[in-house]
Amino acid sequence: MVDSLRSVKVMYVEQERGTEGKYVVKRRFVVLFDHLKMNTKPLPGFIKVMPPFFRLIVAFSLSLIAFGALRAQGLALDLPAFNQASLSHQQTAMLTLGGWAVANIAVGVSLQGSADGSTKHFHRMNALWNTVNLGIAGLGYLTTIKSDPAGWDLATSLSKHQSFQKVLLFNTGLDVGYVLGGLYLTERAKRPGVNADQLKGFGQSIMLQGAFLFAFDLINVLIASGRNGDIPLLLGATQDGLGMTLQF
Repeated sequence: MVDSLRSVKVMYVEQERGTEGKYVVKRRFVVLFDHLKMNTKPLPGFIKVMPPFFRLIVAFSLSLIAFGALRAQGLALDLPAFNQASLSHQQTAMLTLGGWAVANIAVGVSLQGSADGSTKHFHRMNALWNTVNLGIAGLGYLTTIKSDPAGWDLATSLSKHQSFQKVLLFNTGLDVGYVLGGLYLTERAKRPGVNADQLKGFGQSIMLQGAFLFAFDLINVLIASGRNGDIPLLLGATQDGLGMTLQF
């Protein structure tokens, strides 16, 4: 016996360049019913109590309503401005990271010679760590200034915008690992027979850098996600069936 019905969405976007450099985005949405699956998990909610035939009617009706509504919808999106704002944010983020790196390198190099004990290793690690940060910031900044957002279509724009957020979120996880790794080094410094000054200084430095990077990545992902409200409304299949989804 048939236990559930699943639907698959096929969505494509047509773009037309309107006045004042804006894109008039027209969407068309088509719902296809791929197959009736045997002995699968019933759909959640009230749909699971419906016979398969009624599920088909409901899904088909919703697809007609959605198609008509979205076909009539003309959604104005200033795509070049959206892309430029995203690139400007990334440039500011890279400049901030680069400024932090330069300051740490300058202070670390100038103070490690006169410092002693764990403080000497603390400044040394700050300088070494931020040579990597400076390279990342420089490469990231050069990539953004070489980008040409005028040639990006809607799909490319959204992909780049979402990829930036995913990278930042991934980095926040790494940042937590840095802090924990630094904490481990400071604890290991308390054991006998180790270079306590080096482990303590390196550990304190890595905790500081990890904490900064965590705040840096988290703040920037919040800023980037604040522009998700500019992304158009999407209609499609969800875990609970067909519905409207606002990206945020």
